[in-house]
Parts: sequence; structure tokens; C-alpha cells
Amino acid sequence: MREALAAGAAFARRSAARPRPFLFAVPLKEGAGGAAPALSRVEADAKANLRGCDVFKREAWDRFLPGARALDYSFTNTAAGGAGAPFMATAAFLPVPGGGAVLLTLVDAPESWQTRRWDLVRIAEEMGRGMK
Repeated sequence: MREALAAGAAFARRSAARPRPFLFAVPLKEGAGGAAPALSRVEADAKANLRGCDVFKREAWDRFLPGARALDYSFTNTAAGGAGAPFMATAAFLPVPGGGAVLLTLVDAPESWQTRRWDLVRIAEEMGRGMK
């Protein structure tokens, strides 16, 4: 997960002038402990590595996919010139049939994050339809 978080931070640094959304996926093996430990690790890594990290929402996404959970947080990333750029992120824990899960993390600028966050919801819904 640290590698994925570092990739997101590197993306944010490179794009501080004009941020673009970034989505990365980390497959989690069966027995990874479930949503709570996975999202706790994301939170701890984000707080340790991202300046001004603030976790502001934890949400059950069972209505989209049974067992799915999401964690929303914000942070400030400093570009080479020293200017800080705000970013928003959502980490979504999505269980997969047969065990295991995928952890999807979306990083985007505040003005478009809420709209793009629905892309994660749509992915969860499609996975849920496939499980029926």
C-alpha cells in the first residue's frame, strides 16, 4: 500500500499546476484481514506521508457492494516551487468473489473529486451485479 500511496503523492507533485485525476488499484489477497484493517493501513500511511492529511469520512458501501467500505481524506501537496496544492482522495475497499479484495484509490483536485468519486461507486455497483 505504501507504494501505491507514494505513487499518488508523486502524481500530485507532478501535477500541482493543473491536477488531473489519478486512480490506482492494489489487489489484496484472501486473509488480508478485511476492510477495517486495510483502510486503517491506508489512513496511517496517508497521515505519515501526506502533509496536512485529514480523514473526514468513513462510509459503508454495502448498498453498492456487500462488504465494501470507503475512506475519504484530503491533503496538501507542495510543488517544487513551494506552492501548496490541495487534493482529495477516496480509498475504496471492494471485496471480490472467491476471497480477497481490491483497494481502489482516487486522487483528484477538490473541484472535481466529488464528481469523479461516483466512478468508484459505479465500479462497486458493477462488481455487485456480477456477484448476483
